[in-house]
This record gives sequence, structure tokens and C-alpha cells, in this order.
Amino acid sequence: MGAALPCLVGLPADDEGLDVVPAIAVGGAGDALLELGEELGEKTYESLARKGETMTTAAMVTYAYDQIDQARAELNAASK
Repeated sequence: MGAALPCLVGLPADDEGLDVVPAIAVGGAGDALLELGEELGEKTYESLARKGETMTTAAMVTYAYDQIDQARAELNAASK
């Protein structure tokens, strides 16, 4: 098996190299993150994860709002 995709930064890997994601800590987000990693590919996922590690909370909020605005614009354009 290749290198495991990271689920959350700072969480330890088990003895098989798989990231350990406590369900209580992430509320089921671990599965979604694994699926995202599979879709993006390991290299892209890890690159984006490293970028995310360096973001401040304010930058995360700004990014999220920008993504919401973009999705809203695309939905509005598609409905016209």
C-alpha cells in the first residue's frame, strides 16, 4: 500500500501508515477527507493541505465566503 493520505494535520498514523481520525473529533469529516484525497490524488491533496496549514482563521473564513460567493454566482448563471 502507498503512503496514506493525511486526514487531519497533526494526527498520528497507525502501524499500517493509515491516518487515525477519531470520529468524535471530526464529526465524520474523516471519510469525506479521505474521499477528497482519492479524487484529487495524493500529491494535489497534500499540497493543498500544506497550504491550508498556514492559513489563519481569518484567511479561512475569507476563503470560505469567496467560495460560497463563487458557487452562488455559478448557480445563478446556470439558472438564467
